[in-house]
Amino acid sequence: MVRFRMFICVFSIMISSSLHAGLKDGESQLKAYSWFRYTYEQEDGVTNMSEFAVKRGYLRWEHQFIEEIKSRVTLDFFSSHKDPHGAGLKLKDAYVDFKYLIPEGKITVGLQKNYFGLVYDWNYITIEKALEDKEKLVASRDYGISVGGNIPNGFGEWNLEIVNGEGYKKTGDDINTEIAYLGNIRVILLPGITIGASLLNENAKESPYEKRMLAAGVGRIAYGPIDVWLEYLWADRGDKNNPINSQGYMIMPILKDVLPNLDIVTRYDRWDPNMEEEKDGHERYIAGFNYHFTKGPKGKPGVMLQVNFERKQKEDGSKPTDQLLAQLRWEFATDAF
Repeated sequence: MVRFRMFICVFSIMISSSLHAGLKDGESQLKAYSWFRYTYEQEDGVTNMSEFAVKRGYLRWEHQFIEEIKSRVTLDFFSSHKDPHGAGLKLKDAYVDFKYLIPEGKITVGLQKNYFGLVYDWNYITIEKALEDKEKLVASRDYGISVGGNIPNGFGEWNLEIVNGEGYKKTGDDINTEIAYLGNIRVILLPGITIGASLLNENAKESPYEKRMLAAGVGRIAYGPIDVWLEYLWADRGDKNNPINSQGYMIMPILKDVLPNLDIVTRYDRWDPNMEEEKDGHERYIAGFNYHFTKGPKGKPGVMLQVNFERKQKEDGSKPTDQLLAQLRWEFATDAF
């Protein structure tokens, strides 16, 4: 009840503030995203989970003050066993974009995307997270400042960023005294063929890592109904003189519009948390489909059903863990006002 009242209060404040701002200074837009998911998990014939839950409940407020300045605030309401009321609340975005000084680009200040690998533009084509997010290399958001823009003539994009390094869930004493530095580039070689690379460096004086160096290589091949995403990850983390090296990759082939509004999705992950240890890695197999009841602008989901079967197999030969996930997603936005 407390969470519900807080939600109503925040929602009312956002609407009233948006209306006031929209009338006097620029224009605003409200957006909502909801993910209702069923999860069934089984290991060695034993059921570990059978759950209905709201995994994401975004409430997003975007306001454009003038053509060169735009802001976004996103609250995430979700089902959570960690709260006695069964729900949690996270701040997911809180930033301002300044389109000054950077040709075909912008400066972003606040809680924003982590411009690394595939995590910053991951649209959850599979229900599972991007590999770097799933294996806890980087979070999808962090607190900091970024500079980025488009490569001239539509040949790609670039980003430079400084952030805390610990992600959007940690503040205060959980943040070390060293800043993480990121660089990212995507290049469109030919229509339908994209390659890219990202680098993150953080030299900390405290735990959990004295050194953290992450690298990602990404690729995409999209022709007609065939869309293939590729990613390779490399990480050195731990003691600065003897860091632990982790490596892995993801291959995600998609076949679009097999039937009207129906996409077939497959994915294979391989992750080894310590390259010097044997049989500590795992593989992940995903297969399923996305059915679009309606589509939003620019190909975004309007109302979409996702069904995925996921198997995680450890190298040590233990029994696999299987999951069946079914998720109904719906998204909508008001007109600008």
